[in-house]
Amino acid sequence: MADRLTRYAEQLRQLLPRGLAWNSEQDSTLNDLVEGLAETFARVDHRSDELIRNALPQYTTELLPEWEQVAGLPEECRSLSETQEQRRSALVEKLAEVGDQSRTFYIQLAARLGHAITITEFSQPKAGMATAGERCYGADWHFVWQVNTPHALTISRATAGRSAAGEPLASWQTNQLECLFRRLNQAHKQVLFQYG
Repeated sequence: MADRLTRYAEQLRQLLPRGLAWNSEQDSTLNDLVEGLAETFARVDHRSDELIRNALPQYTTELLPEWEQVAGLPEECRSLSETQEQRRSALVEKLAEVGDQSRTFYIQLAARLGHAITITEFSQPKAGMATAGERCYGADWHFVWQVNTPHALTISRATAGRSAAGEPLASWQTNQLECLFRRLNQAHKQVLFQYG
């Protein structure tokens, strides 16, 4: 901000007419006027930079509540009790969320939430396709898939430069994975969760 103030003051001095009546020495009234105008210009310039920064959801701080309202947050799977960084992350994820029903989509979604998962799909055995010792599932199991994860807990840690003052150094979430997967699941399928 001080650098902007100096640059604006110098630019304003260069715009002043030349002559004895335009004394812009350090202790003159005209210099005080130039410094006052420069301070106002520098403050407005700084605020415009902040507005541009807040227009981007991944960097917003002041407009975070407005961005969350646009994205429909909080929702049942994401609460507002999270840190500012987690809220921004949830916002960006929600805005970029594109429906996909592939295994890769769900595995990557879980990885972003801090879970390493595998997915098991069940199908009815077919003659010539099944091998000895393979489990046999009924026709309805074709519409079931299972998420296998070693733990149900997500730990989020504070990071320098991204976390706001007063936020906890770490937080724990338990049901976010299940909630998101159930919300994004296809209507004709059922998802099961296997922990451990």
